[in-house]
Amino acid sequence: MIEILEFLPTVYLWLYILLAAAFLGQGIAAGAAGRGGDGGAARFLGILVGATFTLAVSVHLFHFFTRWYINGHAPLQSKHEVFTVTGLTTMIFGGALYVGEKVWRTRGTGAVLGNMVFVLITLCGGVLWTALGMKEDYKVNNLVPALQSYWHPPHVSAYMLGYGSLGLAAVLALFYTVGSIGKKFLGPNSFIAELASPTVDRWTYKVASLGFPFMTAALCMGALWADDSWGEYWFWDAKETWALISWAFFLIYFHLRYVKGWVGLKSQLLVVGGGIMIWITYMLIHILPASQASLHVYN
Repeated sequence: MIEILEFLPTVYLWLYILLAAAFLGQGIAAGAAGRGGDGGAARFLGILVGATFTLAVSVHLFHFFTRWYINGHAPLQSKHEVFTVTGLTTMIFGGALYVGEKVWRTRGTGAVLGNMVFVLITLCGGVLWTALGMKEDYKVNNLVPALQSYWHPPHVSAYMLGYGSLGLAAVLALFYTVGSIGKKFLGPNSFIAELASPTVDRWTYKVASLGFPFMTAALCMGALWADDSWGEYWFWDAKETWALISWAFFLIYFHLRYVKGWVGLKSQLLVVGGGIMIWITYMLIHILPASQASLHVYN
């Protein structure tokens, strides 16, 4: 069974690479169909996108639940586990956005833009996180005593869903920001400038709206877990603090969007900032020497 665990990430990594290529081809074909070309290629590639996505995520889920079975607990502890799960949650939310927005039905310039965004999402989500996970140790770890709690699966699962979706929102916001810069230096008719479109702004908001409740729930469950285990709700541990800062960035984003009507670049920059905070919380905090004694550092 361990050999299966080592082999499966390679399978879904290549499936995600194929999916990115299918998104690219579908975008080009749909763009051509919108200019009077044959729509048959676009329809075929749309089917290929759906089939490849379904297969890749199915293999990824099979890997997740197989590891859970072998571990005897939710595989949400080691770097290999959390990195590959982040890729999985990112792709699930990306797929939900693709279906919800009916991107496969678009034609012309909108189809090119939409599918290029999903090419980038697949590369930044499924491919990158899977590759990072594959660099880490595949070994199955027993939970340390502090993590042997009924709070562990829901708390970490909520964070994985929150980080996957809010990280995806930050990627979309980064695309919008690059598009705004491209519009200024390359002109409004350049393809890069098209990234700074109301569509990308709306997608960012939708994905962030899905992820923020998960992150809020994770923070609350973490505090309840700490009180249950150590008698206090909050310790200002380095990772706890950065997680709170990450949450605050998105809280400010939603507040200003609702109250002040912020849309466009200034709201997208807040989401990019929130994404950077998540990256610090998720990755960089583990490099700091003072953090090595924290229970929040992955094995």
